Formats: sequence, structure tokens, C-alpha cells
Amino acid sequence: MDRTSWIGVSVCAILFAVWMWYTTTVYPKNHPAIHPPITNSSTPSPTTDPSRISSLTPGKPSDLKPSPVAAPEQTTFLENEFLKVTFTSRGGAVKQVELLKHLGKSKSENVLLHQHAVLPFLARQGWTESSENYTLDKQGDRIVAKSILPNGLVIERIYTLKNQYQIELQETFRNPNVQPISLPQFTLSIGSGEPVHLHDQPTYLKSGWLAKETDSYKSHALAEMLSGFFSTAKQQILQPALNLNWVATTNQFFGSIVKVPADFKSVEMICSQLPLPKTVEKSPSLLGIYSTVSFQGITVAPQSETKGIYEIYTGPKEYAILKNLSDFQDHIMDFSIWGWVIKPLLWIMHHIHRPLAYFGNPLELNYGWVIVLLTIFIKLCFWPLQSTANVSMKKMQALAPKMEELKKKHEKSPQKMNEEIMKLYRDYGVNPVGGCLPMLVQFPIFLGLYTMLQSAVEVRNESFFWIKDLAQPDTIYTITHLGMGLHIDVNPLPLIMTATSVVLMKMTPQATDNPQMKMLQWMPVLFLYMLYNFAAALSLYWTVNNLLSMFQTYQNLKTPPPKLHRVKKKLPFGLGNLPAK
Repeated sequence: MDRTSWIGVSVCAILFAVWMWYTTTVYPKNHPAIHPPITNSSTPSPTTDPSRISSLTPGKPSDLKPSPVAAPEQTTFLENEFLKVTFTSRGGAVKQVELLKHLGKSKSENVLLHQHAVLPFLARQGWTESSENYTLDKQGDRIVAKSILPNGLVIERIYTLKNQYQIELQETFRNPNVQPISLPQFTLSIGSGEPVHLHDQPTYLKSGWLAKETDSYKSHALAEMLSGFFSTAKQQILQPALNLNWVATTNQFFGSIVKVPADFKSVEMICSQLPLPKTVEKSPSLLGIYSTVSFQGITVAPQSETKGIYEIYTGPKEYAILKNLSDFQDHIMDFSIWGWVIKPLLWIMHHIHRPLAYFGNPLELNYGWVIVLLTIFIKLCFWPLQSTANVSMKKMQALAPKMEELKKKHEKSPQKMNEEIMKLYRDYGVNPVGGCLPMLVQFPIFLGLYTMLQSAVEVRNESFFWIKDLAQPDTIYTITHLGMGLHIDVNPLPLIMTATSVVLMKMTPQATDNPQMKMLQWMPVLFLYMLYNFAAALSLYWTVNNLLSMFQTYQNLKTPPPKLHRVKKKLPFGLGNLPAK
């Protein structure tokens, strides 16, 4: 690189170091509220203890006041091959969901959802001064929760486990009185989205919902509530949300979706910051997201009953499962505009993972090898295009002497020089951006893979050589005691990726003074910053792609350089060709 490029790289490195210092030192000082005291299993956190909840105005968590619990908490559970759902008498709701096929922070425990929610998942508030208390009765494969409100209304909630990660809640309101019972506006807890690992990103902790009429999906992420250079922190986001079909709370790899009864008229979606207790001393304090939705009040006619059914999904964000659910519940995958790329890639990845599944063979490949084979498949698809690009770059290299002559001849007239250079390209049939086209074509593939692999639950806890978890950075050591609270994780794979990118850049034929190629020299540095703390699966893909490109470039370099000749220009109306000059 020239002097200017080295100065630019140095400035980027300094800015990156300053950003690291800012996020690790200044950010926590601006948010003292997110550092709750260390708690243990015997002392419930004040944030998560339902006894603190009293007449809470929908959408205003600041109204929390101490209130005694009417009865000791009662719990029971339902379990199938995929889920273990623990129910609580406080709200007649879900205390936590254990995913039996997905390991959590360590390989000795399973993933737990809604563990620290302010109110239990599916609990309601607004009809009593404290949280509604229920009696729980396990009847075979279902849980029956009953409660009687002070006004005499009988509420019965029946929970049943359905297929895989699905739960059905049938709720009945019975009015034994001779007068109608009118109930005010209430809120329903959609639970919490909590990071599973320390490296989980706040952009993936979301509250989302789908409108009935438009089938449009909207969401708010925890990142929107955090402070930044151009924004201030806020404790919650209130969003008008009328006539909802379903609502969801998600983290990077898992989510819970609640399809509300058709007769319930939603009013507002409330997304709040959720401080989480430290799990290990000296570990950083984490934040989650907590979601509630408010509904209009209901009226139950005298001596009659009203029923409503909730359809609930609580499990992995796995497209193969979610695509089979009704009402576009796969939208929580957040594929955005890259769905047309991601869905075929997921299909190919699953078929590489279980190549003989259709023949009843249980053979499964490690997902590290699946990513390697997927990269080889993609590379083979683009092999001819890359070979053509390499030939184009060699032609540019061969044209370099003629271009230098034109630059010297027209150095005082830049416009004339550019015209002559473009004419030179046309005369010899050379595309000046031909070497960049493969990267531009592959860019959507890369962005699709980036989106897919960052939240692909399939690669969680999959090891590959020294990589312990393909869904996390491949950290092998952490350098501490650097001052100012700064620490550096040593992640080998992004460094290998950058090294192979630099070698590939040096191998690629380049024309002298090519602005496009000079710009591309910055790409390895950019990708190092982008991918250093991201999922190792993405760095693995890019590294394997670089190694394959190095092999292809080496093969192309062994071919003789192209002979330059002027392209014959065709006359119109099929009159033949003009003689080459």
C-alpha cells in the first residue's frame, strides 16, 4: 500500500481502539441502573418477584409497588420430547420454558426461556390489585388453572402441549352473577427475550407483532433503547398496535409467539428494558427485553361464559419449523430483503447436513463440514464467472503500458485523457470493472449468509477443530489488564480470514494505478473489524472461500497471458465488419 493507505489504516485502528474503550468504560457509567445486585437461587431478584407487582397501569412499569402475595406459590409442569413447561399459580401462567434439545450457556444445562420476566409468561394484570392467583391442577396431559376475582368472575385456563414446541391455552370467563361483569383494560405478558451468551447482540433481542389486516410485521429491538452517539437511552418503547394477529418476544436464536384470541382488541405494544442479574461474579451486567401488550376491557353477560384460545409457539427460530405455522409466524426470522437468498441456502445446508434423510439413514454431518461443503458448492457455481474476471484483470494488466502513454500524452487535459482511455477499452474489448463483477454478484450471497449464520440455531454448540461453538466467536484466550477496562479476545479464525484475503489480493492480477483495486485493498481490514466478534461460522465460510479463490487464481495465473487485439466493429443491418485499425 502507498503512504496514504497506511495512514488510513492507522487512523481506522486508532478509531477502533477508541470505540472499544468507549463501549467498555464510558457506556456502563452512563447506565448505572443496569447493574442489579448479584442474586442467588435462594433469594429472588426484586426485579423478577411477582409480589412486587400491584395495580400496574398498562404501559407504565414505573407504577410497581410492594404488595403481599395472597398465597404461597404453587408450581407444576408439562413435558414432551421437546419442552418442559413449568407453570405457576401466580397469574396461572408459565414460569419458565426449558428447551430439552438445546443446550444453554454450558453443555450441562438446557436453554431456559422467560426465566427473569417481570411477570410470568402469559400472566395478566389490571383486574386485581396484585397478580392474579390461581389453583393448579394437573389432569393427565393438561394443566387446569382456576381463579375467582373479587367481583365473582371465574377464570379457567387450560394448558395443553401440542406438536413439538406448541402450546394451546384455552381460557374461559364464567359470570355466575345476575348482573353483567365489565372488566377494564388489561395487559398480557409476552415474556422476556434474554441473551443466552455474553456475546449475544442487543439487535437480536426484539418484540414483534403482526397486524391482521395487512399481515405486516413490525418489531423493536433492545438496541433502539440503548444510548449511542446520536441517541439517548430510554427505558421503554410504547407503540400503538391495533388489531393484532400475534405478538412475539425473541432473542438471537429462540422466540415465543402468542396468537391472541380473535375477540381480543389490542391497544398498545410495550417493549421495556429488562435488567438481568449477574450469573458469575465480575461478569458484565446484561440487559434483556420484556414485552407486554394491552387489550381493551371485556364484558361477560350474566350467567354466561366467554371463551378464547391462545396458540403459542416457544422454541428455536428454525425456519423448517416456523414456515409450517399459520399467519406468517416465520417473520420472526427477520430475513428482511435477503429471504430470497437465505431460504435456498438453508434448504441446501439442511440437505448437506442429512444427505441420506430421504432414504431413512440417520447419518448427520458436523455443521462445520456442512459450511465447508456449502462454500465449495457456492464457489463451483461462481467458478466460471471468477475465471472470466481473472482473464479481464490480466487484459487490464496487459493494457497498462498503453494507458500510461495516454496519461502522459494528455496529462494536461483530464477529460480528454478519460475519453481516450474509454476508447482504448472499447477498441480492445476490455471491461474496466470486469474484475469487480464477481464480488458484486457474490455480495448478496455473502449478506444472505451473514444474516443466516448469525442467527442459525442449527450451528449452536457445534464444535469444529478449536472452535467450541460455531454460533460464537472462536475465542481461545482473552488478554486482560490493558488499562481503562479494555480487554482483547484472541480469535484466530478472523485473523486467518484476513491473512488469506491479503494473500489473495496480492495474487490477483492488477493493472497499475487501478482505482477499483486500490479500493479493494481496504476490504480485508474492513471485514476483520466487521467479523472479529461475530459467529465463527461466518468467518469459516469466508476463509474457505478465500482458500478456494487462491487455488483458482493460481490455476488461472499458469495460463498464458492474453494477446491484445482490436475488436472488430460490426456494421449495422448485417453489412459485415469494419477492418480493425
